[in-house]
Amino acid sequence: MDLIMEIVFTITGLLFVCLNIYGTLTYSKKLFLSGLCYYCAIPLIDESLIYNTDKSPSHIVIVFIFIIQYILTIPISDASDFSNKSAMNLSIKIGIALVLINITGAIYYLYLNPVAFIQLGVFHIIFTLSITYSLYKRAQGLLLK
Repeated sequence: MDLIMEIVFTITGLLFVCLNIYGTLTYSKKLFLSGLCYYCAIPLIDESLIYNTDKSPSHIVIVFIFIIQYILTIPISDASDFSNKSAMNLSIKIGIALVLINITGAIYYLYLNPVAFIQLGVFHIIFTLSITYSLYKRAQGLLLK
């Protein structure tokens, strides 16, 4: 069962990472957010299953962190007006929060969770780099459409 779960999580995670990277490189906000949003299902499922086996409250905390990331990255089609300074600042703060969530996820999956799949930590590093790149481009004036 663990091997099957690892294969499924790896393939679906890789698809969502590729979707996110493609959205980043093409400046597509919807694809960028879709990759992040849909990826959140993997840690939610993984941590819920692990919680069912050992009942450690740390898994519930991780689940809530990824619920927050899911809510922040729901790919809604809104007409973002970044001429508004408040909207621009809020967008940057949300981006920084997503970077912190994914750095925490990478540390957790690579170092703190001995039963987790290593690939999940690598995916979080890639998401962190993708978000950081989009924040950098936003600072240069190139916005996601």
